[in-house]
Amino acid sequence: MKVHYNKGMGIGFLILGIVLLVLACLTGGGGRNPLTGIMGFFEVWFGIGYLTGTYFFFDETKLEVYHVMFGSVIAKYEFQSLNEIEVDKGGVFDQVFLKRNGESQRMKISTWMVDKKDWQVFLQKIKNNPGG
Repeated sequence: MKVHYNKGMGIGFLILGIVLLVLACLTGGGGRNPLTGIMGFFEVWFGIGYLTGTYFFFDETKLEVYHVMFGSVIAKYEFQSLNEIEVDKGGVFDQVFLKRNGESQRMKISTWMVDKKDWQVFLQKIKNNPGG
């Protein structure tokens, strides 16, 4: 199942990028400092990436975390069942761990970056997993 990024982040980057691009155009391409237009371009790119990209994919035996801009896998976790994934709700943001053989490995998932609906589905899949 694909889990997407929080749409609010994408919208924020998109708005910021458009504002920077408009400012760059109003100042004649950034005037002495073309960084405004360049930063605007990258902010729009990030915004589109967050709105359309997949944050991570999981199934019964693996979870892959993707790079927001390039879509390449930046972390891959393999497991016997979803029961090996645990969510620690002890802090400000939930933390996700892969627990097996008595060892715990923190997964590269920032829960505040996850789409809320997708996060709830992910939590239900872990909780209701019959395997393991």
